[in-house]
Amino acid sequence: MFKDTSELAENKLLLLYILSKLQEPTSNTHITHVVLENNLINYFSLQQYLSELIDNGFISDSKEDKTHKLTLTEPGRNTLEFFINRIPIDKISLIDKYIESSDYNKKNVQDVSASFEKRESDTLVILKIKGKDSDVMSLNISVDDEDDATKICDTWREKGPDLYEDILSLLKEK
Repeated sequence: MFKDTSELAENKLLLLYILSKLQEPTSNTHITHVVLENNLINYFSLQQYLSELIDNGFISDSKEDKTHKLTLTEPGRNTLEFFINRIPIDKISLIDKYIESSDYNKKNVQDVSASFEKRESDTLVILKIKGKDSDVMSLNISVDDEDDATKICDTWREKGPDLYEDILSLLKEK
């Protein structure tokens, strides 16, 4: 029981720490990417912890341009400052290095979106990665049917930031 409670507190503090390091409102997609990329917390626990932190007033959830943005509140910041020593130093170091070196963060990726619209002869898939002030990437793809469009949208939502980095690397090759 104590281990579970201790782990729960550590994971919630870790989320507060990540939000403090990002230093600006960020999307659930962005924080999920940071956490999963570093194998810190499983997806379902992460979503539960975020919800609880919002419900308890440690994180605010505001809607900007049809996108929910997460921000560390003053009580969240105070709690983090008081209990930061409960986060293992190796996890703090891992997060610091990841956020400092990540192209994903440098581009201020705030949200990944994917949609499609059925046209007369095909289906147009619209994929976007939005930054703080503008679109970082926008990609329109014409496909034959809605099944392909759905698969592409699902993949983009799950792997968009990684695919963006791959596409950018390919385009920079000589």
